[in-house]
Amino acid sequence: MSLRQPYSVLVVIYTLEGEFLLLQRADDPDFWQSVTGGIDEGELPCATASREVFEETGIDISQQQLRLVDEQRCHRYAIRQQWRYRYQPGQR
Repeated sequence: MSLRQPYSVLVVIYTLEGEFLLLQRADDPDFWQSVTGGIDEGELPCATASREVFEETGIDISQQQLRLVDEQRCHRYAIRQQWRYRYQPGQR
């Protein structure tokens, strides 16, 4: 397994009526989240977002002519202890 980059995307899927899609994690049924995933080396964040939406929901953004908006926001979070083995030593 190759180590991951400490960068990811968060995709909030919603309708104009104010409904939001949340996914229940298979490894923790008490944990719900939006689509999220790590950015592969050399991959643009919008490409990551499209790929992760398809992988996690089966929704093909381009085929269904949905709009993907990059809000250009960046937040820093600590890597949770249980996931640290996936990253290079020293990553936070």
